[in-house]
Amino acid sequence: GISRRIRVCSADARASGGCEPPDGDRQFRSCNIQSCPSNSKSFRDEQCSRHNRRLFNGRFYSWVGYTRSDLDPCLLHCFAREESFFYAFTRVLDGTECAQRNGKGVCVEGRCRKLGCDNLLESGRELDKCGICGGDGSSCVLIHTRFVDTKVKVGRYNEIVRMPVGSYNIKIEENVATSNLLALADSQGNFFLNGGFQRNQAGKYSIAGTMFTYTVDGHGGYAKETLHSEGPINREVTLFVRLFE
Repeated sequence: GISRRIRVCSADARASGGCEPPDGDRQFRSCNIQSCPSNSKSFRDEQCSRHNRRLFNGRFYSWVGYTRSDLDPCLLHCFAREESFFYAFTRVLDGTECAQRNGKGVCVEGRCRKLGCDNLLESGRELDKCGICGGDGSSCVLIHTRFVDTKVKVGRYNEIVRMPVGSYNIKIEENVATSNLLALADSQGNFFLNGGFQRNQAGKYSIAGTMFTYTVDGHGGYAKETLHSEGPINREVTLFVRLFE
């Protein structure tokens, strides 16, 4: 959340010219920076749901938060469930999350302001390449490998690499478009992505305590797949490839 402090000039101070400039009369700082439980409703959804009991164009709707890259993140855009439209009601409340180009942010008085990796407003602290807030990048080891194996079997899932607990900044890319299929599974062989000889849609997937972004670029049965995750993962994840050629 965000707390604020407002300083008001007295009549005597204004008369004597002792007031501070207008920009100095309000101060903001982060508060309650601990993470909410994973099953909690987002703050944006909570604000939208307050309109469920209010008539809108003569009807009641069930509203959920709606965001899109081309929309102002600090306006309360809400999508009507089971309908095909959204509506901007007003500004979101201070402390509502918003997306920054290089990290997280929160809305303050209608403007998206950056959070540091410590969840403090404009602290300037950033994650290093190891995922340590304010670190110097010396606490991890970069592992870079290229998979080339002539013994893999066509039509089966072939293991490529096992990523240990704590792996961070994961980037998996095919060099060229193929008809093959990248897949992720846990150490017991339970698939998170592209299991059962089926291709999942491109998108974001919650896997091993973090988010993986899966992209598929191509058509006609041939595509270049990529998997990216900031991590860290909280359990071992195995990368497979199912060959079709």
